[in-house]
Amino acid sequence: MTDDTDAQSIVRAESWTELQDLVTAEMWMPDISRHRSPYVFRGVPHVDHTLETSINRFVVESGKWNLEPLLLRNFAQYAADEIDESQSI
Repeated sequence: MTDDTDAQSIVRAESWTELQDLVTAEMWMPDISRHRSPYVFRGVPHVDHTLETSINRFVVESGKWNLEPLLLRNFAQYAADEIDESQSI
């Protein structure tokens, strides 16, 4: 069982305007006179994923860029069906 001090309250918005007010309630920053979100969209589906680019994940620790041969292979495999030989130079 969780402690009540750790539990988050659930607030249900009854209208779009109320939802906007709830979402932006803590965004006002008086020192810059602007609304700024304290949250960041990570763009990854799971919290356990690291904060690195997909290129860095692909290259890993080897530092070798092995993507180009794979792209060329896929292009040759799938683009061949799209080429009209009569229009080819």
